[in-house]
Amino acid sequence: AAVAWVQSGTDIYAITFDQNGSGPLTSSGIISLGSASGTVTNFQLTGIYPESSSNGAAVAWVQSGTDIYAITFDQNGSGPLTSSGIISLGSATAAATNFQLTGAYPENTNTGAAVAWVENGTTIHAITFDKNGSASLTNSGIIPLGSASSTVTNFQLTGDYPETSSHGAALAWVESGTVIHAITFDKDGSLALTSSGIISLGSASSAVTNFQLSGLIPEFSSSGVVVAWVENGKDIYAITFDKNGSGALTSSGIISLGSAAASVANFLLTGGAPETSTNGAAAVWVFNVSPVSSSSNRAYLRPSNRR
Repeated sequence: AAVAWVQSGTDIYAITFDQNGSGPLTSSGIISLGSASGTVTNFQLTGIYPESSSNGAAVAWVQSGTDIYAITFDQNGSGPLTSSGIISLGSATAAATNFQLTGAYPENTNTGAAVAWVENGTTIHAITFDKNGSASLTNSGIIPLGSASSTVTNFQLTGDYPETSSHGAALAWVESGTVIHAITFDKDGSLALTSSGIISLGSASSAVTNFQLSGLIPEFSSSGVVVAWVENGKDIYAITFDKNGSGALTSSGIISLGSAAASVANFLLTGGAPETSTNGAAAVWVFNVSPVSSSSNRAYLRPSNRR
């Protein structure tokens, strides 16, 4: 595993470790990944095999509100994987908000990683990269993914293989408190994978809270992606989708998963292949949280496997 952090606003560090501590995997202990030229904001980390010299991990961040940077590393530091150290991924035309990073194998030149963000509240952009920078994977640099019809909230990004043309990555978000949208993309832009651009996933019956997105291979028509959320404090809903929209995978559109007995807190979602009937996805939450006694606290796990 790996952890990464920022010191003094600009200095970036990481360390990798296993159950025995950092020594068996990290040859040099804490790794200095370099210094940003300005204050680091929106700091993100991704990578499921940080110790693998061919896979590694990646961090990405924003400087000066618009300038986007990344670096990849493994147990020995950034040099073995990143040929040019800190990578400039370009600049947004307006302040980058809702900044997200995903990618299981950032150092693999066939899979890479992706960042996505929102500008001016509604305009959505993304870029993919690997250890050599963005150009080797993203043919057109920063990718415009279209504009929402109203302010984007609950912005989420997922996808283990953003650069693989048959896998891609997916974004989902909420507009006007209840209207749910998504889009999938790869290094060439969204249209290479998404036949209809931004996908409308339907509207919740009341304000969406605790919005979550999960799915490793968003473009696989047999696996897809899932979003889940809470309405009215305790009513739980979900919907699955692939590049063609929700209908292709979810036969009944928005799925009601039932209601908690009390207000939902700490809502989480997971699932690599939500549409696979033997795998599915799961949501977990807590209710009756008491700071005095834990005896009344309850946690529930509800699989959202398609029937």
